[in-house]
Amino acid sequence: MISSFERLTLKIMTMRGSYEYEVTACGESARAVHYVYRYIDGKEVKTPEREALVSAEAVTALFNSCGLERFDGFRGKHPKGVKDGVMFTLEATVNDNKTIRAEGSASFPRGYQELGSGLEGILNNTQTGENSL
Repeated sequence: MISSFERLTLKIMTMRGSYEYEVTACGESARAVHYVYRYIDGKEVKTPEREALVSAEAVTALFNSCGLERFDGFRGKHPKGVKDGVMFTLEATVNDNKTIRAEGSASFPRGYQELGSGLEGILNNTQTGENSL
């Protein structure tokens, strides 16, 4: 069970582009940011698109409800015969410096979709989001 967190970074890469969710603990609150990667003058630039401030307790609840701890060590190999797909990398620091790492290519751990939906809900103020910045 996750009782606290410092940071979570989830990068998603598709054929059409890449984006990233970053959630950082700030005392009793957490800052969630959605970044988009763009190429400008031949260089990859990470640009913030949306931000929200939410309670750290709400983020911890999301992490537990999607089973984030089970993600650790997940290495989803690209399924044979699948021509394209979504790739992801995840790194989170929880419970006083425990690191959770996962990655996959068109293969995801159980609870991954719930994590993504929850992060979108925070950023869109439709679930646990409290204040957009």
